[in-house]
Amino acid sequence: MSVLFRQWLSVAAFLLLGAFLMRMSLGATAAHSVSIANMQFNPASIRIEAGESVTWINNGDRDHKVVAADGSFASPNLSVGQSFTHTFARGGEYAYGCQLHPREKGMVVVK
Repeated sequence: MSVLFRQWLSVAAFLLLGAFLMRMSLGATAAHSVSIANMQFNPASIRIEAGESVTWINNGDRDHKVVAADGSFASPNLSVGQSFTHTFARGGEYAYGCQLHPREKGMVVVK
């Protein structure tokens, strides 16, 4: 390999590493999901950081509608295979349930 090519390769590797580290520090958020199946949320309680999102995925055999007890978020009716994502900007405890099946309940704890 020529000296010029090795220098270019070093600079490219340095820039890629810098871009990766910047993305990590500027808000790459963890993915959190809750499965809806067998008439329950799994996990029933989930802990996340402020600014992160939760995606509810209907893996069951009937429609569901995820609704926060405090009215801060609500999904449309979710048919089998559909999902709904909500981003939590502030800390707190967010109780939620399925509007169509009142015994289905869950909690998102945001730090």
